[in-house]
Amino acid sequence: MTFRDVTPDDYKVLYAMLLDRRPELNISHKTMPEYNKHCEFWDNNPYPTVKMIENKNRLLGYFYLTRLNEIGLFLIEFDEELFRRLLIEILKTYSDRRLLVNISINNTEYQRVFVGCGFKMIQQTYELDRTYV
Repeated sequence: MTFRDVTPDDYKVLYAMLLDRRPELNISHKTMPEYNKHCEFWDNNPYPTVKMIENKNRLLGYFYLTRLNEIGLFLIEFDEELFRRLLIEILKTYSDRRLLVNISINNTEYQRVFVGCGFKMIQQTYELDRTYV
């Protein structure tokens, strides 16, 4: 497997992956952005590290690290064993820093894999529902 930098040519597949993501698993946005907003997002280099993941010229997904070293890892087709192998590779590559992950409370697949790779829960985060205030 190889990791390569994201280019504007990847924006369509990144958008398709975002469209395919189950809405109840999203924690960063509530509504789907328009494609041009999606492209603007990526043009602004939102993460210090973003890599497309390929195997034998076949695109598998992508990962990123935020400025706080929070991991985002997304596959075109979720495969738990592949996800685990990729996560371990990322953990080895970035072993010089504290790594975190934010996972939707509804995403039990990701929770299982991250806990199985040594992550532990350190906080619960709540968002204000503005219908109350």
